Amino acid sequence: MILALSGAGAVAVSTAAQGQITAGFAGLSCVFGLAMITALLAFWSRTARWIHLRIREHNGILLGFSFPISFAIAEQGLKIATNFVQDEPSAARLRVAAAFIHEAATSLRSPDSPPLSIQVADDNDEVDIFIG
Repeated sequence: MILALSGAGAVAVSTAAQGQITAGFAGLSCVFGLAMITALLAFWSRTARWIHLRIREHNGILLGFSFPISFAIAEQGLKIATNFVQDEPSAARLRVAAAFIHEAATSLRSPDSPPLSIQVADDNDEVDIFIG
């Protein structure tokens, strides 16, 4: 809806200004571009794997996040980040994380594969990660 309205508004502003670029046209073009990107991300996220992160703190606070994840982008991002890390222990952790993401992508390749589940308990805090 926003995509159609911003496109129609940009055409109307451009026609009223006799083809000149105005602040209204630029603003509506930005809204149109953002709406297009949002529509493409929504279309992509229908088939993407999702990561669900749940954090239970010792004082009873429960936080939850869910978002689509691209394993290829995440793996490449970790590999690039490894080049910028100065200390070796952190670089080693980033390499392990990249290897984990590669293995997760390989194991979740088929649509009927079960989701990955990682649970970490530290003192009274619990973290649950589900990828699938």
